[in-house]
Amino acid sequence: MATKGDKAVLSPQAMRLYADGITLSAISDQLGVSVTTLNIQRLRNLFEQQLSYCEDLHPSERTSREMDALAKIGSLLERWDKIEKGQRLVTEIFPEGTEQKTLTADQLKEEIKKVYGV
Repeated sequence: MATKGDKAVLSPQAMRLYADGITLSAISDQLGVSVTTLNIQRLRNLFEQQLSYCEDLHPSERTSREMDALAKIGSLLERWDKIEKGQRLVTEIFPEGTEQKTLTADQLKEEIKKVYGV
């Protein structure tokens, strides 16, 4: 699997490979990134395209179907962003290779504040 921080470098490369007709599974194997990550990036690109398309339309030309699809895609992306943020938080608090520890709720709040610099 790709290491943390590789996503920014590998994402454009993965999108080029996908545009060349290579399957997501093959790209995943070749670059060491998950298929889920690749699908999320495809969904983000689709969302951006649809958003631009709808913004270019006159408000009276926008259909409820287009706006509904845009809202649903946005909702899915927001959910994935929250999951990704939670996973990053966990890896910051509990880095790989450290011994397991049990935290109280207050200790966990303090660790979260450290990660976010609050």
